Amino acid sequence: MRLITESILKKPREFFVQYLCVWLAIIGLHIGVMIFFYHAPWGGTLLDSLIFFLTYICLGIGIGFVVSYSSMEGSPIYKIIFIHALCGTFLVSLWLQVCCMISSTFFYDLAYSTMLRQGIAGRFLEGFLIYGMMTLYFYVIFYYTGLKEKIQKESDLIALVREAELKALKSQINPHFLFNSLNSISSLTMTDPEKAQEMVINLSTFLRYSLQHDKNAQVPLQTELDNVKLYLNIEKVRFGSKLNLVFEIEPGCEKQLLPNMLLQPLFENAIKYGVYETMDQVTIRTVCYEGKGFLNIEVSNDFDPKLIVRNGEGIGLKNIRNRLKIIYDSENLMLISATDCIFNVHLKIPQQA
Repeated sequence: MRLITESILKKPREFFVQYLCVWLAIIGLHIGVMIFFYHAPWGGTLLDSLIFFLTYICLGIGIGFVVSYSSMEGSPIYKIIFIHALCGTFLVSLWLQVCCMISSTFFYDLAYSTMLRQGIAGRFLEGFLIYGMMTLYFYVIFYYTGLKEKIQKESDLIALVREAELKALKSQINPHFLFNSLNSISSLTMTDPEKAQEMVINLSTFLRYSLQHDKNAQVPLQTELDNVKLYLNIEKVRFGSKLNLVFEIEPGCEKQLLPNMLLQPLFENAIKYGVYETMDQVTIRTVCYEGKGFLNIEVSNDFDPKLIVRNGEGIGLKNIRNRLKIIYDSENLMLISATDCIFNVHLKIPQQA
């Protein structure tokens, strides 16, 4: 259904030109057979073709909808054959009935009427052959349209990955973050050398993961959370008790897959708009649970609405939404909500059985 509507709505002129060209070829073949093999008169043949094929052209659009509902990828072959046999019988019967009514009403001629009745079985067979040709035509069109979509999505995904790698080097390993982290380490070397050493190790591990994030398209949730916790531990050294972290991970979620480096911008967003902007304690709560074939991840944080004015989505959140759209072909996998004091981002990651 989606393919035929997109084909007609996006490029209606191109679709109908192709459709009419196919019918012109069918009509030309029919006229040639009638004149050169059966020696039918020109006038009667043209009139007959106008009545029968103009009607079939109008009814033939329905074949496209039948094909779109019986995709070869998701349906067994016997089901597809049954659907087309049933729909073909109905459409051809309707076509013959409508054409006979038109012929007898507007172009009544005794000789023509007799020929029509005697040739009804041949017409029925011809209608089925045309139905098969049009079915094949629509399957080819839909396959070609789907192939172009897949090629375009792959191209978009490659471009997005390259863009994400560049932005990762700017945002995940940005000079501002490194500057603050190194300042914190410098202070800790005098007051708490062991804590400084731990922070250096965390920073090194975090940077290594960030630089190598392009090696695997998807990672288990536990791997992604481990990296996020490295980042949050570094930030917690700076903010101390002001930053409160809560993780509620439902058992079984740790092994579920998601695109790597997907969660990092969520926590950066929470730190930037939550912790930076207030002197009170801010809780960043991470909740993960499974449901209806999705891995659900919710990241929420406190914020002061008096200090922060959120004008739509930030760059990081937009990148997450676009990335999910291209990977999973859905626009409803990221939900954002904000109450008076809580900002929440809900991700729904599809999981394969």
